Amino acid sequence: MDTGSGNDASVGRGTPPRPVAVLLTALVALAVLSPALLARGDDFPLSPFPMFSRAVAPVGGIDTVVGLTAAGHTVRLPPEIAAGTDEVIVAGSVVTRAVAEGPGALARLCGAAASRLASDPSPLHAEVVRVEIRSETYDAIAWFKGHRSPLSVEVRAGCRVPR
Repeated sequence: MDTGSGNDASVGRGTPPRPVAVLLTALVALAVLSPALLARGDDFPLSPFPMFSRAVAPVGGIDTVVGLTAAGHTVRLPPEIAAGTDEVIVAGSVVTRAVAEGPGALARLCGAAASRLASDPSPLHAEVVRVEIRSETYDAIAWFKGHRSPLSVEVRAGCRVPR
């Protein structure tokens, strides 16, 4: 029964005392505002990801593994053959890491891709006689307008497909 004296023990259960609530509110506010307060160059409010607020150059590079036919046609190889995984992002990382590590890693990756290609039953790859690891540069805007040819190609490594 409430007597109006304000001494009811059930009132306020489960809520922190006022100083604790104020402190928690201040900490949460600081955590939310910290990206803006740290002046990390991000102009999107409260975002610690400057990649979303900066202009990106339309020209970019990609490291890739391709097959070449005897006639010189380029065949794009799937990630399973190029890097031994069905994960596209992982395959890209494997190729880029090999490029960064240099000739030994490139030779190993090229040989492994060529071996996987040799045992691949797909008729799409039957005419591939050579594997190349390349660094290609593309204009992303032109790509989406239908211009799919690279602006530049640097062949990092190459090897024959064992048949």
